[in-house]
Order: sequence, then C-alpha cells, then structure tokens
Amino acid sequence: MTVAIFDGKSLAADRKVTLGHRVVGYVKKIEEWKKGYYVIAGQETENSLIREFLNEGISFKPKKGFQCIFSKGKDVFHIGEDLVSYPVYSPWGIGSGGDDAEVLCRVGYTAEEAARTVCTWNTVCGGKIDVVKV
Repeated sequence: MTVAIFDGKSLAADRKVTLGHRVVGYVKKIEEWKKGYYVIAGQETENSLIREFLNEGISFKPKKGFQCIFSKGKDVFHIGEDLVSYPVYSPWGIGSGGDDAEVLCRVGYTAEEAARTVCTWNTVCGGKIDVVKV
C-alpha cells in the first residue's frame, strides 16, 4: 500500500510495501526517469511496465487499483487503469493514504508532512518518506 502526494511543489511517498496487511519490505517508490519523476500505487511488479510506457509508449494492461503520478518538467499528470494521462491540480494523492494526505495538504501541510502524518495512523503506509521537488 502507498501514500503518495503532490502538493504543487513536491512529490512525497512512503517506502512500505505490503501484501494485505503483512509488511513484505521497503522500497523507494519515487523513480526518476528522463523527463521527471513518477510514483505508482498498485503492484510493485508494474514499476518496470510504467517506465516502458512513459519512455516508449509501450502499452500494458495494469492490474485493478493501479495509479501513477508522474511529472514532465513542472507539469504533473495522473494515469489510472485506463492508461490515459491527464493533468492534475494540487493537492493530488494516490494509494491507500492518498485521500488523507490530500486533506492534510488542503489545511496547510507540505507533501512531506502530510505523508509522514498519514503513516502515523495508516498501518499499511510507513517507512522513510522520500521527497522530490517538481
């Protein structure tokens, strides 16, 4: 599960990886690519597939629940299960903690503060919080 949030300036995401409610590890979820950054919520196995999609337009069939936030320079977009990208406004969150993080950003939290706070009560989010300026 994931909390990833874009606050208009930064993209932040946790590192906890779960299978149901079982912690199976920790990974850096914000990935750099040639045009910016991306983070996915969904199955970790789709990470390489989204990189190919963003870099080369190679299509794939994402699993249910797949979401991605990606940046091209200063522009930020969302991709869902239909693989259609559209620009997002801020705040914009994805993952099991995304909605909560959006609310926190709306009341003044930064993306990093929002992700860190969500991890205190959402048991499937956690670990180090990575942050990149967009």
